[in-house]
Amino acid sequence: MNKDRIKLASPSFGPEELQAVRDVLKSGWVVHGPKNKELEAMIASHFRVRHVVLVNSGASALHATLACLGITGEVILPSFTMSATANAIVTAGAKPVFADIDISTGNIDPDDIEKKINKKTQAILPIHFAGQPANMKKIMALARRNGLKVIEDAAETMGALYDGHVAGTLGDAGCFSFWASKAITTGEGGAIITNDDVLAKRLRAYIAHGIMSTTSERQKSERPWYRDSVMAGYNFRLSNIAAAIGVEQFRKLERFNAARRAHAKALSALVAKIPHVELMRHLPEADHVYQMFIIRVPKRIRDRLVRAMRAEGIEASVHFDPPVHLQTFYRKNFGTVHLPRTEELAKTAVTLPLYPDILGEDIKRIADTLKRAMEKLL
Repeated sequence: MNKDRIKLASPSFGPEELQAVRDVLKSGWVVHGPKNKELEAMIASHFRVRHVVLVNSGASALHATLACLGITGEVILPSFTMSATANAIVTAGAKPVFADIDISTGNIDPDDIEKKINKKTQAILPIHFAGQPANMKKIMALARRNGLKVIEDAAETMGALYDGHVAGTLGDAGCFSFWASKAITTGEGGAIITNDDVLAKRLRAYIAHGIMSTTSERQKSERPWYRDSVMAGYNFRLSNIAAAIGVEQFRKLERFNAARRAHAKALSALVAKIPHVELMRHLPEADHVYQMFIIRVPKRIRDRLVRAMRAEGIEASVHFDPPVHLQTFYRKNFGTVHLPRTEELAKTAVTLPLYPDILGEDIKRIADTLKRAMEKLL
């Protein structure tokens, strides 16, 4: 492996996370426990929401939210995403309906959502792509007019704002991922935020084998072994070890996001000078946190460009090719759908390395390597 390789993404850990893990291991309380409550309280306070429910992945967050909202009809979502989002809809017992995107941002197109709404539609699931929130003003207006639930997939936008509101707080619930490349990481993990008291109560039972905590403190002390499942649930809980890491990571969220924005600004300035490279559009009402840095290049050279950059030690990649509606399971089970802008972006997008600890010299090297590769291929 090239020692000078620039990774696509890299988590940022310090001595605080190491000490937090040591403390939890020494305590002996390694499963769901006190650190979960601490992290949930931190997120709830920072985002000004009533309820935060930690889970073991962003996919679990989506699945649990859909199931606990009772969504069994059609759910409109973009196909330009990882299959995890659509998988959560299917495994929760609902049907995914794919809408096209705004190719300049990668986010779902509200006008195409409107075309897909029918009597079977129960929810809209917008995905805030690469760190920039979708057009939630139009999406929420559509939802209100049609009596639909809105579940925000905010896996890539923790801390981002839309028109002054935190991404994930505009719909009925917001779902986050704490995977390794996200704004903060616990390795695997996620969270659901909501102001819906009934939903939060159901979620806490659903992610813990369907066991709802209804006993009084006295009853708990007299019969601490008592467990009553009120529904068929899953074990989607986050461990106390992971939550301890999350506490320390969340303390750094604003610093991480500020670093991402600064790095994206520097990389954008360099990349914008390269002929035939197009930057994604930044919406004026959105506070982008750049969980990924995406550019567009001519379709005929895209794959060769990514391979060429990788050969030079730059871990460029592609998100998302193929889009979900063209993947085997969805073609076989939900039929053919043509989404021209989604399919075009899937063949022209390139993801460049960007993360909080990336160095200025690495940013220059990425841009220089991209420029040389483009010149050779065009």
